[in-house]
Amino acid sequence: MGSQCHQIYPLPDANLGLILVLWPINLDDRIDDQSDNMGPSIILDKNALQGLSFLEVQALHRFYLPNVPPVLVKEVIGDMAKLTDEGTSAEMVTELARKMLPSEIVVNEEFSMMVQGECVGYEIVPDMRPYVTKAVPSETSGGAKGCYVPESPEALALGRWRNGEFRDGDRLMGELWRRTTTDPKTVVDIRQWWQGYQPFVGRVHTLGAALNKADVLLADPDKQAFWLKFIVEEFDVPAQNVSVTFARWRALGKPLVATFTPYSFYCCRVRLFFIIALLNDLIGATTHEVDLQYLYYLPFARVFVSNDKFHRRTVPLFLKDGQRYLQGTDLKADLKCIIGHYASTLGTEGIPPAVKRPPALAGSLTHEIWTSLSRSVFLPMGDDKDEAYYTRTARAIMDGTWKPTVPSRDGEPDYFVTTSSYGLDDLCPCKSGKFVRNCTCNAAAVFRQMLPR
Repeated sequence: MGSQCHQIYPLPDANLGLILVLWPINLDDRIDDQSDNMGPSIILDKNALQGLSFLEVQALHRFYLPNVPPVLVKEVIGDMAKLTDEGTSAEMVTELARKMLPSEIVVNEEFSMMVQGECVGYEIVPDMRPYVTKAVPSETSGGAKGCYVPESPEALALGRWRNGEFRDGDRLMGELWRRTTTDPKTVVDIRQWWQGYQPFVGRVHTLGAALNKADVLLADPDKQAFWLKFIVEEFDVPAQNVSVTFARWRALGKPLVATFTPYSFYCCRVRLFFIIALLNDLIGATTHEVDLQYLYYLPFARVFVSNDKFHRRTVPLFLKDGQRYLQGTDLKADLKCIIGHYASTLGTEGIPPAVKRPPALAGSLTHEIWTSLSRSVFLPMGDDKDEAYYTRTARAIMDGTWKPTVPSRDGEPDYFVTTSSYGLDDLCPCKSGKFVRNCTCNAAAVFRQMLPR
């Protein structure tokens, strides 16, 4: 997926500036030394994100594409229900939301919606890239094909929270989220429901053994109808879609669930592993549903970052080739080292705007990850394209023909366009490291004219 918002078009809005952000698509999601790319997609849990300073956050967004799972957004608003000595709950939410820069993130589709869609026939491709929906295809006069992805409800909410704007329902939603996801009775109920179920009888003593047991159960050809029923019940597939799901399955000759609905099967595998581990006392009774939900988004990122003990023990079990798990503290130290490199060599605070790739520092995790994805020799490069190039490219896309039809699955799009909400207290998209209210670039000046002070 491409790197920078190459051209900015401010549009009027009452409280937030709205920009259209152009992202060129990297066709195979690998880092080409001759192209202008953002780095690999990355998911951080709340604790890992919270531990980063704002300079480290800017470095993160420069060298990675943050994929924001909806569970993270819900965790952020869940802080509205907290009372701490560090500040008001609203201030905590605003600070966290500001660490998700509007033009540099993608909010992934919610996992249960992906399961529900796949069950009735929509294709879900878990290929280590963010998965978004509601895309509208478009085509330029030059034949480039792409799509427009409207801003998701989660992204809109983050835009409000970044600028300290909260609706009456936000606190209620936060309280409800915390109450339903951190209730220890949930774990007790899972134990009681599955305790004594015959296929689960027999002790396992490691998490690896728990996953192996889940795989054996899921591979039984005589139990595929049972596991499909498990999926539609555990992931709340609407009743009207359950019959469609089973009709499709029967029409295709009752294949293995792993081939019928691959992503749903993955979620089922994670859930079944969790149940078996819980029944065998391999994970703590304080493990929350929220910790588990992050695993459902693992197929949509190349890098997963967390300081959580549950994630440290479980995520490596589900990683595929090309994916990495990092401790939040290790990523923080690496980003801090990169920032220090530019401070000592160039005398700058933060990452200079022209830098698009991480420096080749010995022992740098970020450099190592980029190198592992590169086709050839890793060469840190700046952007050699001028503003006129990006202006022409962006204008061609914006003047293209929008086609509200079903997107083609034949090949990859050349670009996609998203909208992002900006306020005066957001970091400017020009990458100066300054807030919109203080930045001297042209885009910030336009924003300041549009937005109330």
